[in-house]
Amino acid sequence: MCPEKVQDRIIRHSDGDLDPAYQGPPEEYDYAGRLQPFHLSQRVKRIATDGDIRKPLITLQGTMDALLPINRHARPFRDAV
Repeated sequence: MCPEKVQDRIIRHSDGDLDPAYQGPPEEYDYAGRLQPFHLSQRVKRIATDGDIRKPLITLQGTMDALLPINRHARPFRDAV
């Protein structure tokens, strides 16, 4: 099983708050559509990653990290900020 699927399985089974009613594949989940009916826009905006960290941050992550694959997490975050 690839690391992305392992992470997805861990998240789905450990955090029922994600969306326990959704049964489809993660890549087809309509995240933006979920914000409106549950009034989550303002709550998500408060914790969204905008890159304005305001504190020194050192993040260590390697290519063998199984829970947070570097190409799906660290590099996109680096590119966003």
